[in-house]
Order: sequence, then C-alpha cells, then structure tokens
Amino acid sequence: MTRARGTDARARLRPGHYRHPEEVPTLVASVWLALTALLVAEAAMVALVTVLPGPTRGVSLYVGIALLVWFNGGLVWGVAHVVSRLRRLSAAALPLHPRTHDDVRRAVDEAARALGLESAPPARIVPGPGLRARALGFRRPLLLLDERLLAELLDPLELKAVIARELGHLAAGHVPLRTLFDLPAPEQAPHALLTLPLALSRLCLRWWWRFAERTVDRAAAIAAGGPEPLGYALARLACAEADRPLSAEQELRRYCDDLFAGHPARLPSLVYEDRLLDAARVEELARFAHSERFGDCLARTGHLSHQPRAWTLDPERAGLVPYAVVWLLALLYLAVPVALWARAGGLQQQAEAPTAGVPFDPEAELPEASVARSEEAETQAPPGNPGGTDAGTGPLELARMHKERGEHAKARRALEDLIRTNPFHAEGHYMLAWVCIELGDRRAAEAEFVATMNLTEPGSSMHTEARQALERMNE
Repeated sequence: MTRARGTDARARLRPGHYRHPEEVPTLVASVWLALTALLVAEAAMVALVTVLPGPTRGVSLYVGIALLVWFNGGLVWGVAHVVSRLRRLSAAALPLHPRTHDDVRRAVDEAARALGLESAPPARIVPGPGLRARALGFRRPLLLLDERLLAELLDPLELKAVIARELGHLAAGHVPLRTLFDLPAPEQAPHALLTLPLALSRLCLRWWWRFAERTVDRAAAIAAGGPEPLGYALARLACAEADRPLSAEQELRRYCDDLFAGHPARLPSLVYEDRLLDAARVEELARFAHSERFGDCLARTGHLSHQPRAWTLDPERAGLVPYAVVWLLALLYLAVPVALWARAGGLQQQAEAPTAGVPFDPEAELPEASVARSEEAETQAPPGNPGGTDAGTGPLELARMHKERGEHAKARRALEDLIRTNPFHAEGHYMLAWVCIELGDRRAAEAEFVATMNLTEPGSSMHTEARQALERMNE
C-alpha cells in the first residue's frame, strides 16, 4: 500500500509538468520592471522635494509633496479598491443549486482532480454578463462563473475546459496576482487618476500574463483530454461576445480542427481582421498537443495508459529577452550605488588633496596677492591693448570664482583661454601664476610671474609682488 501511494505521488500532475517555459523568467522580469518603474517615479518626486535648487525651489517643493501624496495614496487606494470590488463580487454571487447546476459541480470536481488539486474551490454564479469565468481571491479563492455561460453557450466538455483554465490559475499560483491586476479599474475620472500608479504596475505585468495564459491553456487541454474543447470554447465565446453569426463560429472551429489535427491551417479573415481569436495562442496550444510532454501529462491524469517519464522536452523554449532584462536591471541596481560611492570618494579626495608639490605658501606672507586689481590693470595696459582688461573681465571673474572654490584645474583652463585671446592681460598672467603654484607646477608659475613683470610698470604693486614671489621660488 505504501508503494502504491509513492507511485501515485510521483505520477500526480503538477504545474511544473505543463508550465510554459517563459512564464517564470517573464514573471521575474515583469515584477522587477514594475518595482523599478515605481522606484524611479518615487525618486523623481523625492528629487523635486529635496534636490532641485534654484529660483523654483519653493514651487518644486510643493509640487513634489503633492505628487508624493497622490502617488502613494493612489497605490493604497488602488489595492483597497481591488479588495472592495472582490468583496462586492463575492457578495453578489450565488451558490450553485444542487439540482440545476449538478453538471457544473461535476465539471469543477473533475477538472480539479485532473489538475492534482486537493479540493476544488467554492464555485459561485455571477448574475449578468460581466464575467465569463474567473478564479479570484487571496487566502480563500473563489471560482466565479457567468450565468449566461452556464445557461446557453457551452456544452459540458467545453465548460469543463473553461473551468479547468481557471483552476489552472489556482494550481499554478497565479490567483493573487491575477486578482490584484486583472479586476477592471474604475472608469470615473477622479478614481481613474488615483489608480494610475497601479495601472503602471499592471502594464509591466502584462508581459508575464501572456505566458501565464499559455500555461492555463495547457492545463485546460490536459483536463479535457485534448485541445479541441478549449479551442471550440474560445471560438464560441469570441463570436458570442462580438455578436457574430454561426458561420463565423464554424469557420473558427474548422481552423482549430486543422491545427489540432496537424494539417496546414488557413488563417481565417476573422482572425486578422476582426481579431476574434488569438491565432498565436491556438497555434502554440496545437504544438503542445502534438508533443510528447502532452502525452505524459495525459498519462498522469489517467487519460492514457502508459507510464509517464520523469522528463520530456517541451515544444516551446524560453527566450533570452527576459533573462537579458533581468541582467540589465541587476547591472543598473549595481551601477547606481557604485557611481554614488565613486563620486563621494572623488569629492573627498579633492577636498583632502595634498600640497606637497608646492615648496612654500606665498599667500601666507602676501594675503592680498590674489585680490582683484582690475582698475590697476586697466591703467597699466600696454598700447597694444587700448581696451585694457574689459575684454577679459568675464573669463577673469570665472577663473576667480573657480579659484575661490578650490577648483584650480578649471581656473587654469579659464585663464589659459583668456591669455590665448589676450596675451597682454597682466592680471590674467598674475592670477595664473598663483593657480600654477596651487597645482604644484613650479616652472609654469615662474614663467607667468616673468610675464607679469614684463607687462607691468616696475613701481606697481603687482610688479613688486610678482618679483618677490619669483625671488622666493629661486631661493
């Protein structure tokens, strides 16, 4: 008896036997994309509050606070709206009648047993055409069925396939995310604006949802013993929702028959013009139905008599795109702290830069040496420069600003540009000499002091200070 239990446990159908290969990597990539989008939005709003400088500081502060309140409040309100809507649906749903809905109860039990569920979830009927079939909930999921779906649309085997799709969501663990992101959003403008942050997350998760639907299509085909019931049900429901005639449904059914029989199938005009049926979805289901893995899954449910093997090759393969997205996001999350750390280290190194290359500190003895002398330079300008230093006032002030901030390399570049434009600018040569001293370039400082002495009168203070600094450097 113990061996029989072990054999049954090994042969029992599990979601891993029919799960689409791209479902798990796209789930990781989609969730990471959603979290990244939310974090980027939060960071942008926090930057408006704390980082943005300038005259718009007050405006950005209030705008950032308002956006933060709206964004985070919208997330909380969106989740609360989903929970409230789920409660209203559960309260409006009716339990299955033991006499009139015995076939529905039987279909639910058979599908749950085929998919390896320990027990079927409670099934309820939703009045009105708002839902077809949905497995929704968090801790205690419910199977909600549209009463029109039960009354007139599907035959028993097609109904079993549709129910098995929803139970496949339950078996594969999709129901909590499906409840959070698949319930309709409110249409009123104020409420719709509040749920925009949640809509952003839903948009990122659509990538994963596509392959989650492929997984439950496989589960429905396994529970129904073949892909035909699900294909017929999809064709009938699509034509009923679009109010198309019976001929359209028959054309879609013939298309599904050709695909499931392995024959070349002509794509109906209804597929690519009216988009009544997802052709890629049906073609993928047909490939799975012709694979060895599908036969092994049927053997686990008891539809076939052969013993299932431990591993069979899936007809579909996981693409490289979700893995590439995951790696790119991982590099992004790694690059941001590394860049911040490198920038902080560079600023600290610049603040603690040694001055060992400078043989003395001239400004300690001449504290007024780096003070601006624009008026004196104007009066001492050589005849070749009748305009004095007016042409270089802007670059000179920029260089002085960089020098006062300790940005000596930027100050040197500004002064060299100034001297290249106006070689007779005495004050530019004088300030460049002191900047070269700060940078430890002794030879360039000596040359600039000599140029200052050549461009100024011997009795001027700038000439005297340049000569004294040059004498100290040659000691």
